[in-house]
Amino acid sequence: MSHYAANIKLQKDLTHLGDIHQDEGELLKAYLARWQKEIQVIEGVKDQTALTFFIESLRSEKLYTNLRDNRPAIYAEAIHMANKRANTEQAVRYKRQRETGETSGSKQAKGEAREKHERNRPSHLEGKRSFDRTSAHSYRPPRPHPVHEVREGAPLPPTQPGDHPEGSDPNKSSKYCRYHKSYTHTTEECFYLKKIIEEIIQQGTPPPNK
Repeated sequence: MSHYAANIKLQKDLTHLGDIHQDEGELLKAYLARWQKEIQVIEGVKDQTALTFFIESLRSEKLYTNLRDNRPAIYAEAIHMANKRANTEQAVRYKRQRETGETSGSKQAKGEAREKHERNRPSHLEGKRSFDRTSAHSYRPPRPHPVHEVREGAPLPPTQPGDHPEGSDPNKSSKYCRYHKSYTHTTEECFYLKKIIEEIIQQGTPPPNK
């Protein structure tokens, strides 16, 4: 008996139950397992005593309120209610985790789909998109060229029948072409001048680079 006395677990007295409390943030399921382990080492605990100590050891949450308002008749009934509440809390916690994971997963999936769409975007559309993001140069139509400028850059005009010398009196005729210096037609009626101006307009003036 003396040899095995050191291995005998000493039974705790009833006052030990007063030291057992649910810690802040401790899950109810975890606390129930700890409570059951602690109460088993106490000898001679009466049913109503265990019931009272158990209720008062709980945090001031919904289970504590329910057990205080509707006190069970026996200790085993209180433990049964506590287990049901613990299972519900665990199910709610898992459900919230799934819902949060689904929400984050949906956002991530949308982001990945958007990135994939951008990667697979045709190159010609990408170029168009880049063009849309930048300010396009506004087209500036070429300014009208005066007749003397056109004359300087244009080839020599063909001779027209009936041309008068440059020093001739322009009053002799109501028609005068400043390009040909001729009295056979007006400048506005000059087909050759119109053709040259049209060619200059067709060549256009590129918009300046900013």
